[in-house]
Amino acid sequence: KNFKNQRSGALLGALVGRPIADPGDVESQFFIRLYAKEQPGVLAQIANAFGSNGVSIKSMNQIGGESDAELALVTHRAPEKAMDATLAEIRSLNVVDDVASVLRVI
Repeated sequence: KNFKNQRSGALLGALVGRPIADPGDVESQFFIRLYAKEQPGVLAQIANAFGSNGVSIKSMNQIGGESDAELALVTHRAPEKAMDATLAEIRSLNVVDDVASVLRVI
């Protein structure tokens, strides 16, 4: 709150000249829902994609079917550029059918 003028928000020009953060450096937790093959080693490949890009998995839930599985994962805080690299690697895996949702957790 701007106490001098009893108003909310920054004064006009107060942010001029301030550096803007690179969006790739902004850290967030992420929720990811994906569909993958139901076979041995799939979870290990997905977990490896997270680990190789420095993104830590906070929680994971798997619902298995006969031939495919739905995975819901939440990460610890990670830079967006690391999450983007992780998602690119996961999408390239032949055992992953679809990355259905990626949401930033606030």
